Amino acid sequence: MLIVRVGGASLALALSCLNAFGQTSQIAAVSGRDQLALYDLATGAELARLDAPGGSSDLLALGSGVALSNHTAGNEVILIDLKRRTEIGRLPSSSLGGIRPVHMYLSPFTEGRQYVVVLNDGNERSTPKGERPKDSTLLLIDAVQSSPTFLKPMGEARLGIGHHKVGFSMKRARLAVSNISDCSDVVSAYDYENASDIRLVKTFSAADLGYDSSTPLKTCDETGKVGLMLSPHGTGTSAATDRVYHFLTGPGQIAVFDIDADVPTVKLIQTAGSGGASVKDLPGGHFIARP
Repeated sequence: MLIVRVGGASLALALSCLNAFGQTSQIAAVSGRDQLALYDLATGAELARLDAPGGSSDLLALGSGVALSNHTAGNEVILIDLKRRTEIGRLPSSSLGGIRPVHMYLSPFTEGRQYVVVLNDGNERSTPKGERPKDSTLLLIDAVQSSPTFLKPMGEARLGIGHHKVGFSMKRARLAVSNISDCSDVVSAYDYENASDIRLVKTFSAADLGYDSSTPLKTCDETGKVGLMLSPHGTGTSAATDRVYHFLTGPGQIAVFDIDADVPTVKLIQTAGSGGASVKDLPGGHFIARP
């Protein structure tokens, strides 16, 4: 097994299988602290190296042979042609003032449309208490190769405070975004059927999740000093029920959302502990694992 360090730290990896002249090759894209590199997995040979000063986060490889990388420190998305092994462009991660793109997702393919979802975390310390953040957003990029707007930004919406993760509906163009440091907006459901006009469907506050401030253990507090930090972090969608699961790492609960309903609903499941960072549906979707 070969472990490669890029710019001092290996942070994210995306794999792509490319077919040329009847032969299939696997290329790994590895993002690091200051650079992004491409490697041939069969030989271990480095194929290319791109500059990404200050650090990058998530990578995503499309079936078209294009990879996207969130250049977190540069507030941009790097586009890479894996077949030609070269950079083909960079997009601003936001047109609304969003900064620090970290996580990146590929939406389900619905009604001929599919998007790369870029999540700008913003700087939560820059938002005064009680105000909505101006630097925390969700960006949609067209991921359909045959589309005339392929790899173009298609729409953007503002989010709550802090780090974000996304769970998707398998039936319609809806998603549920978590906000790790926001008691007034813990998880929100959005409709992106019209990508240029992303619509907020419902926001679930801490009070909607049962945190009514009646006791310290029933109080949501972003600092954790006078109550609990709910800290949603980790999400998955069940293939069996189509429910979206968000893990509240602070109280050790799993919030189960029906975002397909006209008015989305939620119910809570208490686990035996707290902490962790992910939720995963097992094959078939009949069981959800919380590591």
